Amino acid sequence: MKTPVRLLALATVLALPAGAATNLQDLLPMQPGYTVVTCSAGLNAAGDGFALENPVVAIFNTSALALSGVTVGEPSSTFAWECFHNEEVFQDVPSADEVWTGANLGEVFGVTLDDQSPPNIYVSATSAYVKPGFLDPVWPAGESAGSVYRLDGTTGEITSCVQLPSISNASLGNLCFHRDTGGDGWLYISNLEDGFIYRVSESTCAIANTFAHPSAPADDGLPGPSQFGRRIWGVEVHDGRLFYALWNDYATTPQQIWSVALLADGDFDLASVMLEVDVPVYEFGAPSSPPVSDITFGDDGTMFIAERSYGDLQIPHNARVIKFTGTSGSYVACPDDTYLVGALAPLDNAGGGVAVECSGRLWASANYINAGILNAYGLQSYPPGGNAADSPPWLNSYIVDYDGISGQDQKGDFGEVDILRTTCDDCMHASVIDITCPDQPGSDYVVELSITNLSGQTAAFWSISPCAAAELPTGAVTIASPETFAFSPPLDDGATQNGTMPLAGSFAGQTVCFNLSLLDAIPAEICTMKVCVEVPVCQCFIVESKDIVCVAQPDGSKKWTLDVTLTNLSGFDAFSVEIVPAAGSPLAPVSATPDGGSIPNGGTGSFTVCLESGSDPPLVSGEVLCFDLVLWAVNMTQSCSEECCVRLPYCHPYLDIADNCVVSRRVPCCPSTGTATVVYTICNNSAVPRTYSWDIQGAPGCSVSLAPFAFSPSSGVVTIPANSCETILVTVDCSSLQPGGCAGFEVCFHRVNPTGPEICCTGVVYRPVPGKLVFKQAFPDDPITLPWGGTGTIKFDVSNPGQQPISADVFFLGALGAVDFGQGTSSSGHGIRVTIAAGAQQCIALPVKLHPRIATIPERSFPIGIYAQGCLLNTSAVFSRPNELSIGTVKVNPVAQEACFEVLTKRGRRYQLQQSDLRTLPVRWNDVLPVFDGADPPVELRLGLAPGSARQFFQVVEVP
Repeated sequence: MKTPVRLLALATVLALPAGAATNLQDLLPMQPGYTVVTCSAGLNAAGDGFALENPVVAIFNTSALALSGVTVGEPSSTFAWECFHNEEVFQDVPSADEVWTGANLGEVFGVTLDDQSPPNIYVSATSAYVKPGFLDPVWPAGESAGSVYRLDGTTGEITSCVQLPSISNASLGNLCFHRDTGGDGWLYISNLEDGFIYRVSESTCAIANTFAHPSAPADDGLPGPSQFGRRIWGVEVHDGRLFYALWNDYATTPQQIWSVALLADGDFDLASVMLEVDVPVYEFGAPSSPPVSDITFGDDGTMFIAERSYGDLQIPHNARVIKFTGTSGSYVACPDDTYLVGALAPLDNAGGGVAVECSGRLWASANYINAGILNAYGLQSYPPGGNAADSPPWLNSYIVDYDGISGQDQKGDFGEVDILRTTCDDCMHASVIDITCPDQPGSDYVVELSITNLSGQTAAFWSISPCAAAELPTGAVTIASPETFAFSPPLDDGATQNGTMPLAGSFAGQTVCFNLSLLDAIPAEICTMKVCVEVPVCQCFIVESKDIVCVAQPDGSKKWTLDVTLTNLSGFDAFSVEIVPAAGSPLAPVSATPDGGSIPNGGTGSFTVCLESGSDPPLVSGEVLCFDLVLWAVNMTQSCSEECCVRLPYCHPYLDIADNCVVSRRVPCCPSTGTATVVYTICNNSAVPRTYSWDIQGAPGCSVSLAPFAFSPSSGVVTIPANSCETILVTVDCSSLQPGGCAGFEVCFHRVNPTGPEICCTGVVYRPVPGKLVFKQAFPDDPITLPWGGTGTIKFDVSNPGQQPISADVFFLGALGAVDFGQGTSSSGHGIRVTIAAGAQQCIALPVKLHPRIATIPERSFPIGIYAQGCLLNTSAVFSRPNELSIGTVKVNPVAQEACFEVLTKRGRRYQLQQSDLRTLPVRWNDVLPVFDGADPPVELRLGLAPGSARQFFQVVEVP
């Protein structure tokens, strides 16, 4: 069962999935360039009837101004086409009975516009969308298969105009409008039931008379369409003649276009009937072709027809759009491939409707317009001259998917097309080239126009002036006062110049119309036309403040609450706000209603949203998120957006840092045993217990590569309580190393259930060189665990593998400035001098303390750095803070001749960056930058380094 087509109904717009292009606007009265289309209401969900709540008539804004914002060749899901179905929200006196739905109009196909200002729309009943015996059309109460309706050009109100004779659901074909020389307007309506064309008064909707094809057989009077050779579908008036499409037998006779002259009073001149063309036989349906459902003409007399399959032969992919050049009596068909319709071979996917603009751009209803997952069904445009040279065929086409959801199959559900076009004998052409935003608040926009003089005179000046209120489209405004500009040089007939004009900045987001006039040298008016400009919103809003707070959840997830206060500069009242993440962002989309229900244009208001992960990987504290913040007008009819960025703060009351690992960076290989011990610590920094899988293997970068069997154990699984660390000892067979040789290793872990990212640490096993001290931690049964401010003792074994005694200064450094040495001194470094005899070993016991002033550091494991004899060794002494809270971290990122520090701090605290080269005892730390205040987001510090300077050590400490 095919999906029912929807014309962006108000009742369904809000339920459309993400990506649907919806932009409901009040498009009455119609403006030049607007397109009216018809379609089926489609099937209901059960497939046993029509979805009568769906629209069957729509207006789309396909004006030149609207097209300037559309990319050709792209499906309509990438552009929100302005559309209208007389929704209640746009009615002066709202009534569900006036919405252009299947319930109020039934199934309709034919559509035409009269010449009133604004024009009224006429639509006619149809059975073209169903196969006989499958599903009968449903008509509104009191209506029938012969009904024609008038849709008021100002209010959209539905009026039943006329009911033509019908004894079945064969229904009507098409209709067109013509005003006779006496000023009376007439509708010409083809009736498939009896084969007549009915002439109906526009003013009274009374039937004047009928016309039948002269050589047609008499109507057999049976229910259903009249006989082949009598029934008529497409009709159109051009150059005083009524052209009509005679529907012949599919098997024996080509389809034909005939014409009959119209008398001065609009009646038929029966003596003037003539054959205009035999429609070229459809190559894939010989010997005949589908019937012609629509006829239209360009201003140069070029004729275009659209075919449509019907009834038992209804196949959406065997109907063409064909162009005929010449004049009445001498039309010649262009090649079939001049207008390639849709994407499915043989590119004959016409829906039965066709219309042409003054410029020669053609529009046709079509099936499967573009290939790919975003294929569209609806309306396809063609550049003047066709698309035979375009690859793919829709390369230069504007594509309107009627329901705005590309990728849905609604084949065969499309009807007629009509355009309110400007006449090609206008005295000038004017188009908007560009609109430049104000260079500062309160200043003007600058509109650049292209003006072509077609008046037959030379224009010395051009002017703009306000429009009368009655001439303005709904919702549009006009300028306050007239202004005149000079052409330089004067603009000759047929010439084009660009000109610029100011437009007040207060027009942001509005449609502004004005009269554009050409003036001669006097200056006197030559001619005038109305121009409407869609003024962009250059700045949607100004963010006055934003505050974001994180609260971690007991299950380990995190949520951030974002409070924003902004000033609305959009040009409309904002009734909804939406956060749209950037492509690939883990942030989930979210929307909210402003406090108080709305933020008025020019006013200030606030809203609150909850930011959560929408996909893996999850959001991470400290991460900078960028997204589009969108303001929506009432009923989501207008919108504007600005990019905003926030840094996600750290959470309370649970620790909020990523899991991490610590490993012995340089591990000595014991010559006597040929083994080394790698100390590897995994820290679970979440609020819940987690299970981790780990493995260790050799890594490149040294003289020797370690085989997998050199590690024992080489892998494992460990469960670690919340806010805790676990230390793993791995024995490495390093017997192959020679003095001075080394072998790299890499140890990695990842979270199990749910699976987390892999996190790796690297290190080196080395064979000591005689003359260098070897440091190794004397391991207790368990890692040392201290609270902030707590003290303990850590022991290191220092050995001399050489044959000569060694005396050296040894400096101990606590990671991130968190560890004090000595007797709880304030220094984060501690130095001693050791003398070790040849081949001897000495145990060094260090009192240590986790300094309470550095409680802003969130890490739970702190390697001890040892600096001796010009080398920096990283041992694996670990101090864990069980179940404690924190709010920051310190990261040091050295770059060329510059040290960069990103310091996460706490508001209300003061901090100091210090430096030491560890060359003297006692260790001295020097202040290198002024004291700075804690803040959120992190503070970035930069410090220049002199080229060739000695190794530098830095720490960040809190100061009173």
